[in-house]
Amino acid sequence: MKTTTTTAASTSFTNPISHEESIMTAHTTARPASTRPAGAQFAAPRTLVAPSWRPALAAFASLALAAAVTTGCGDEDPGMTSGTHTFDPAGQTGTGEVEPGTPNQPTVVNPPQENPDVPVDTIEDPVEELPPVEEPGEDEGSVQPEPADDVEPEPEVAEPEVPEPSYVVPRGGWTALAAGSLHACGIHEGALYCWGNNSNGQVGQPASDPVLVPTLVPAPADGLGDAAWTTVHTGLNHSCATRGDALYCWGQNQHGQVGDGTDIERHAPVLVPAPAGTSGWQSLAVGGSHNCAIADGAVYCWGGNAFRQLGDGNWQPRANPAPVLDPVGFEGSAEPWTYLVAGSYHTCGLRADELFCWGYNINGQIGDGGFSSRDRPTRVAIPEATIVQSKSGGAEPDVVETVPNGWDLIAAGGHHTCAQRVDGTWCWGQNSDGQLGVGAGPRSTVPVHQDNGLVWDSLTAGFQQTCGTTGGDLYCWGRNLDGRLGDGTTTGRNLPGRVEATAFTEERLQHAALGEDATPLWETADAGDYYTCGLWHGHLLCTGFNGLGSLGNGTLDGQLLFDTVVVPTTPELLSQR
Repeated sequence: MKTTTTTAASTSFTNPISHEESIMTAHTTARPASTRPAGAQFAAPRTLVAPSWRPALAAFASLALAAAVTTGCGDEDPGMTSGTHTFDPAGQTGTGEVEPGTPNQPTVVNPPQENPDVPVDTIEDPVEELPPVEEPGEDEGSVQPEPADDVEPEPEVAEPEVPEPSYVVPRGGWTALAAGSLHACGIHEGALYCWGNNSNGQVGQPASDPVLVPTLVPAPADGLGDAAWTTVHTGLNHSCATRGDALYCWGQNQHGQVGDGTDIERHAPVLVPAPAGTSGWQSLAVGGSHNCAIADGAVYCWGGNAFRQLGDGNWQPRANPAPVLDPVGFEGSAEPWTYLVAGSYHTCGLRADELFCWGYNINGQIGDGGFSSRDRPTRVAIPEATIVQSKSGGAEPDVVETVPNGWDLIAAGGHHTCAQRVDGTWCWGQNSDGQLGVGAGPRSTVPVHQDNGLVWDSLTAGFQQTCGTTGGDLYCWGRNLDGRLGDGTTTGRNLPGRVEATAFTEERLQHAALGEDATPLWETADAGDYYTCGLWHGHLLCTGFNGLGSLGNGTLDGQLLFDTVVVPTTPELLSQR
């Protein structure tokens, strides 16, 4: 129903990724490295802090010394006095290097010195001679006396086996997700799963009642064998995904949104051919009932067009991809399109560092200062980007410098749009529930700046809510009547608020008990119409409305928190539920 962030660079379909690699979907992906000018007064994202194991290190050193004394062994035991070890005092586990200890030195009694001038038989109280003590060689350790024959040596104390840390959360297998209107899809270890509303076969199965758990979408017979799915996208009642360099869509096709040249509903993935003469599709954006994609720098759109969202100059739907018109004032430009997102009934894209939108504009979501829908790309009315350069530590007046926009994230929702550039995040359109993240206020037909200092790594816009990740943290704001913000309440927010992955609270508390920084591990999020899903360290969590199974938790019960891990329904994984 909406589209969320992509990276500023085109998302390529030609190099499938595995689940070990970084998250990559056309809906929400990691932001590329920032190129913000030096000295810009703009906060950087939080840095993940590597664990420290000093408390366990000190405890282990004490234990090693005590064990060496107990054995009575004078030789240095490399297994106890040096090396890397694992220690578990009171259930806490850590690793660290232990400094070599000082070996225990036995007390040696030296024999008396003999006088060569005195006969031995004239000595009255002879002292029993002890065997001479051999000095240790250069590579030998200290020598301890031989034990008496009737004394059994102390048994050697074996180093106890320490179990693997139980609080460490293994990485999950989810690498991509897409939250549609009331159904969702995700990629788990290269396989594609969908769940939720299936009124039009949008979960990749024959139309049916809601599908309550992630269900495998059969791979098409395209000769690619077991090739992994790479990106997935969802709309109102249809879905699209890429595999290799091929694009497939399925579900409702009333407006030609499947892109196969017909209006026949499809219950399994159908190939969408790339335009003739192009090298293939490079990126994709899916809206409510329309899609747009980039092929060799040009934008093509298809599907519903009642609100001019195809950008082709008219309002007729299209069952095949058709080129988008050039923006007003940029006719004939050879600059390629590099970025696309789609909201419910509007579309936005990036071309030559300029942001354009088109389609439905009843709440100002196009951002051109008016409320008229646009049938071709129209430039967003935003001032030039500026940054403040501080001079001489404040001794001289600051200098405001105009710089390239540097757009790197865009998110289009139901009736609002947000985008991030070098000088921060800007939002425009409907603000009835605070979804612009700028506080309470009316809708805005031009971009309004979010004055919060946050630099987003990913950004997503739903029907009336917005979410973003930064440095492993997840923030959400906007409407929350059904718990779609995931903060445990039904109270909305008009400013970004931090959200926890409560399904992993216990593990994070155990980290904190060790003195560790319990750094969140949110990687990305995607906002549907009335619910939100996110990836936490490869685990899929959802919150909000669940009347048609869009949370994938096996029930129709809604949630106010991200407290249930969504698991695919394959035979080998069912046992983990």
